[in-house]
Amino acid sequence: MFTKQQTQIIGEIARLVRASASSHPHVNDAVWQRLADLVTELQRSSPSAPPSDALDAERLRATIQHVDASVAYLDPEFNFVYANPTYVAGCGHTLDELLGRNHFDLFPNAENQAIFERVRDTGEPAIFAAKPFVYADQPERGVTYWNWTLVPDHDADGRLRGLIFSLQDVTAQERGRAATQRYLERMNRLIDVSKQVMAATTSHELMQRVVDAACALTGARIGAGGYGLCDGRCQLTVTAHADDHSPSPVDDVFALGRGGEHVALMTDAVSLRLSEAEVQLHPIWGRLVKGGHPLRGLLSARLTDVTGQAVGLIVLTDKAEGALDAEDEALLVHLATIASLGLQHIAQRAEAEHHANEMAATFAALADAVVVLDAQGNITWANPAATALFGRDVVRTDRTDLARRLDTRDAEGRPIPFSQLPSSRLLRGELISKERVAFTNSDGERRVAIVSATPLWIEGEPVGGVATWHDMTEREALLDRLSLEQTRLQTIIDNVPQGIIVADAAANTIMINPSVRALSRHPEDETITAEPTLYGPDGTVCRWEDRPLTRSALYGEMLHDVEMTLRWPDGAQRHLLVNSVPIRDAASRLTGGVAAIQDISERKSAELSLRRYADEQAALYAVSSAIASWTDPDRLLSTVLEVVLPILDAEVGWVLLPGATPEDPPRVGASRGLSAEFIAATEAEPLADCVACAALLRDVDVDLEPQYAENCPRLSREVLAASGLHSHVVIPLKTSERVLGILNVGWREPHAYGPAERALADAIGRQVGLALYNAQLFQEARQVDRLRALGELDQELATTLESAQVHAVGLRHMMSVLRASAGALLTVPSCDGDTPTEVLAADTGAWSPWRAERDAAASARTLIARARRARDPFLISGTEAAAIAPCGGAAQWGATALATPVQGSDGALAVILTGHESSRPFGDEDLRVARAVALRLAQAGENARLYEAVRQQRQQVRILAARLSQAEEAERQRIARELHDRVGQDLTALSFNLSIVGTLLPRDTEDSIMARLRDSMRLVEQTTKDIRNIMAELRPLVLDDYGLVAGLQWYATEFGRRMGIRTCVEGQEPDPRLESSIETALFRVAQEALTNVVKHAQASHVTISVATHKDRVRLVVADDGVGFDPSAIRGPKGDSGWGLFSMAERIEAVGGHCIVDSAPNCGTRIVAEVNR
Repeated sequence: MFTKQQTQIIGEIARLVRASASSHPHVNDAVWQRLADLVTELQRSSPSAPPSDALDAERLRATIQHVDASVAYLDPEFNFVYANPTYVAGCGHTLDELLGRNHFDLFPNAENQAIFERVRDTGEPAIFAAKPFVYADQPERGVTYWNWTLVPDHDADGRLRGLIFSLQDVTAQERGRAATQRYLERMNRLIDVSKQVMAATTSHELMQRVVDAACALTGARIGAGGYGLCDGRCQLTVTAHADDHSPSPVDDVFALGRGGEHVALMTDAVSLRLSEAEVQLHPIWGRLVKGGHPLRGLLSARLTDVTGQAVGLIVLTDKAEGALDAEDEALLVHLATIASLGLQHIAQRAEAEHHANEMAATFAALADAVVVLDAQGNITWANPAATALFGRDVVRTDRTDLARRLDTRDAEGRPIPFSQLPSSRLLRGELISKERVAFTNSDGERRVAIVSATPLWIEGEPVGGVATWHDMTEREALLDRLSLEQTRLQTIIDNVPQGIIVADAAANTIMINPSVRALSRHPEDETITAEPTLYGPDGTVCRWEDRPLTRSALYGEMLHDVEMTLRWPDGAQRHLLVNSVPIRDAASRLTGGVAAIQDISERKSAELSLRRYADEQAALYAVSSAIASWTDPDRLLSTVLEVVLPILDAEVGWVLLPGATPEDPPRVGASRGLSAEFIAATEAEPLADCVACAALLRDVDVDLEPQYAENCPRLSREVLAASGLHSHVVIPLKTSERVLGILNVGWREPHAYGPAERALADAIGRQVGLALYNAQLFQEARQVDRLRALGELDQELATTLESAQVHAVGLRHMMSVLRASAGALLTVPSCDGDTPTEVLAADTGAWSPWRAERDAAASARTLIARARRARDPFLISGTEAAAIAPCGGAAQWGATALATPVQGSDGALAVILTGHESSRPFGDEDLRVARAVALRLAQAGENARLYEAVRQQRQQVRILAARLSQAEEAERQRIARELHDRVGQDLTALSFNLSIVGTLLPRDTEDSIMARLRDSMRLVEQTTKDIRNIMAELRPLVLDDYGLVAGLQWYATEFGRRMGIRTCVEGQEPDPRLESSIETALFRVAQEALTNVVKHAQASHVTISVATHKDRVRLVVADDGVGFDPSAIRGPKGDSGWGLFSMAERIEAVGGHCIVDSAPNCGTRIVAEVNR
C-alpha cells in the first residue's frame, strides 16, 4: 500500500504530466523541474516500501497506464521491461516489438546513450526540456522536441533495479513558439518599416525603403519594384541586391520597363509565388527573363491605387536560405499594402497641394470677378478680375461706401436701394442667380455685369458668401457685331460646296444652302424633275426617322461619315457622305440639328474602279495559280475552264484551237457543260463570217462583246435548243505575236456584261494565251527530249542481245522518259501463263522471283489478262500497282500507275509498271511514248531471242567442228602411222633390194641398166622424203613426242628451208605441258598462218612466239609483209577467206579466241589465246 504522502506525490506527478501536455511552451521547464523534484521526493519517502508489493505495483501501473505522458521502464541494460500505451503509440513500434529489446537498438543516439549510462552509473536523475531528437528510421518527421526525465529505480538495498523513462512530445509547441517568435520579430520589423515608409516624402524614397525591407525580412538577395504605369511601362523602378551580388540593370532581371505585362499578371491575384522550375515554364515570366541572372524562385505582390487597380509591383528572388514560402508571401503582401497606402498618401497629399494651388490659380485666372464676403459684408478676398472690374482693390473696403461709389442700377436703369443690393440680400441668406446690374467703376467707366452669389452657412446661420460678377459690357457691344457675323456666316453657308441643312427640334428643315439644291438635281439631265429616292448604307430606302439629320435633331445623335445614295427613277444616282450633329442651347437642350452633305460620287467611282481592279487581279491570280503547274495544253485548258467559268459567272465554256494545218477545221481543245453535238458543230469547216474563225485563222482583232448564240452560223436550231445557250463571249488566247486559240464563255440566261468584265476577259485571254504558248513550247521541247530518249534507247538496244538486259534497258529508259518515281517489270515466259514469274525492280535493278499475297495474285492475273487483250498501255490504280510490284513505298506510285504490255512473238509477255510520286496523271502523250518504247522492246526482245537461237546453233557448230577437227587429227595421225609403218618400211625394203641388185649385177652390165637402176634408187629415196614430208604435214611426230614449242621449231625450220623465208620461234615449252587438243589447235593456227604468209604476205621474216601468263597461253605469228584491212573481210567467200575462219574456229573449239591485227603496209599479227 502507498502511504498517504506517496499517494499525494503520485497524484501530483500525474497532474503535472497532464499539465505539461497542455501548458504553454514557456512554462514547461518549470513543470518538468517540479516533476523531477516530486519523483525524487517519492523515492525518499519510500525507502522501506516492499518492492514485491503486488497491489502497490498494480496501482502504480494503473496510474502510469492512464497518464498522457509516454512512460517506459527499462532494466539496467536499457532493455524495455514495460511501456505504457502512450509511449507505444508515439514510438512507431508495437509493445511486443519493444519488450526485451534494447532501447538504443531501436532508437540509436550516441548522446542519449551517454545520458542513460551516466544516470545508471551515478544514480542522479536526468531532466530535459524540449530536447531535440531525429528518428533515424523516420527522417521525414524532421527534428522533434521532447520533455523527458530519466529516473533510476533502486531497491531497499540501494541496488539499481531499472530506469523510469518519461517522455512528452512538445514538437508542435516548440515549432509554434519558434514560429510565434519569428512572427513577432517580423511584425516588429514590419512596424518599424511601416513607420519608415509613412515617413517617406517621395515615391522613389518610399519604394526603395519597401524593396530594401522586403529583401531584409524575407532573406531575398535580389529585389525590384516598379510603380506608375504609363504606356505599358513603369515610370519609377528601384532595385535592391545583396552585397555579394553585383547590381544588375532592372530590365536584365525583371524587365520592369515593360511593367504593364507584369502588373497584368496581378489583375486577379494579390500576389504570385513561383518555384524556380515554375518560373521557367511560366508563359510571361519565362519569356521576360532575359538570362542575365537565373531566378531561384520568384515572389511578387501588386501595388494598388485607391480604386484597387494594380499600378505596380514588388518582385523578390534568390532567397539566401531555402525557398520563398507562404510566410514570405504574406509578409510581402503586408509590405505591398503598406507601400500602396504610403504611395496613395503621398499622391493624395500632392493632389491636395495641387488642388489648392490649382484653385488659387483658377480664381486668379478667372475672367469673372470673384469676391468673398464675411458675415458683416466686408470683402475679405477678391481676385484680380474683381480689381480690374471695380477699378480698385476692394478688399477691406466699406460696403456702404463702395455701394455709394458704384452707383449700382438695375436692368431698367433704376438705382438699387442698399437693402436690395446683391451683397445685402446675400447676407440675408438669399441665393442670387444671374441678375443684371449696371455700375460705374472708380475709373469712371460704365459697366454692365451679371451677378450670381451663394451664401455660406454655419449651423444654419449665414456667415458670408461668394459672389461672381460677370462683366457683360463687352458682350452687349458684341451683340451688334454678332448680327453682322451671322450675316457673314449665312453668306459662307450659301457658298460652301458642301450642302448644309439646318433643322429645328422637330426635325423640320429651317434652312438649306444652294449646294443642297444642286445635289438634289439630276446629275446628268437638269431638265428631269422627277424626285430622287434616298437610300441608306445598307441599300434600302432610308425612312425619314432614320435619316442622320432627323436622328441628330430628335435624339441628339452625332453621326459621322454616313454613306447614302440619291437614286432617280432612270437609274442615275449620287453618292453622298453625310455628317450630322445636334444643336443645343446653353442649357444643353436640343434645339435642332445641322447636317453637312458632300458629293462623293467621283470618289465612289474611283473606289469601284479600284475594287474592280483588285477583283481582276485576284481573278488573274487564281487563274495563274491554277494553271502554273500544267504543261499539258489539253489539261491546262480544262483547268482554265474550271477556274474561269465561276469567275465570270458563266455556265458553259469551250476552247477552240486551230487545226494541224490552215486548211484543217478547228478543233475543241476543252469544253464544259456542252453536248457532243454542239462540239461536233463547232469543229466544222472554218466559216468566213464566224468571229472565232476570223480571230483564230486570220488573227483578226475581236471586240469582246457578247455574241448571241442564235446568230452563230455554226449552230443549227436543233443544236442551239439542245445546248440552251443564250450568248457567249469570244476571248482570244493570244501572245504578242499570234492567236493560239479562242476561249468561249457562255451563259444560258441573259447576263450583264460590262466594261469590268471586258477588261477582265481580255487580261485572262492574254494570261491564258501566254500559259498555253509556254505549254506548247514545253510539249515541243519534251517531244524532242522523248525522241532523243527513244534514239538513245534504239542505240542501246542495238548492242543488247540478251533478253534480261533488253528488259532492264527498257525499264530504265521508260522510267527516264516518263519521269516516273516508281517502276517494275513483270515477265510471263509462256503464252499460256497467267501470273508473273519474275520481277525486275527499278530502284534496285535486280531480278527476283515474283511472290505476292492472295489479293495481289488475283490483281496480277487480272493485269496479265488485260495486258494480253489490250496490247496498248493502260492505267491502273497506284495502290494496285504497289501491291502487284512491291518495289519502293506505296506513296511512290501515286494515285495512278501506267501499265505497258510488251508482247513477244513466241507468246512471252512483259508488263512495265510506272508511277508518279507527285500523283501527276499520265497524259495521252505519255501513253504514246510508252507505246513507242514497248514496240522497240518487243523488236529488241525478238532480236535477242533470234540471237540466242543463232548463238546456240553456232555453239553446236563449234562442237561439231571441234569433233571434226579431233576426228581429222586422229585420221591424220592414223594415216601418218600407216605411211610410217607400211609405206615407209616398204620403201626402205625396196631401197635395200635395189642396192643388193646393184651389187649383184656384173661389172659389165650395160650402162643403160645401171643408169635405170640408179634412177630407181633416187626415186625411192625421193619418195621416202616425200612420204616423210606428208607424214609431217599430217601429224608431226615431234609435236606428240616433245611438245608445242619443239614442234613449231621443227616446222619453222622446214618452212624456212622450203620457202626461203627467215622464220624463228621464241618462247619456252609451257610447264606443265598443254593438253594434246590445245597443242594441236595452236600448232594448226601457226601452220595456217605460215601458209597465208606464203600466199599473201610477201614477207621476208616471220616470228612465232609462245608465252605463258598465269592460266593463259598466247601464240603470236607476226610477219613483215604487206598487211591488209581485216574489216574488209566479212567471212569465207568462194575459195578465199577460209584460212582465217578455220583458225578462229579451231581456237574457239578449245575455249580460246583468235585476233587478227593488221593494216596495209604494216605487216600482220595473228594472236591466239587459250586457257591452259
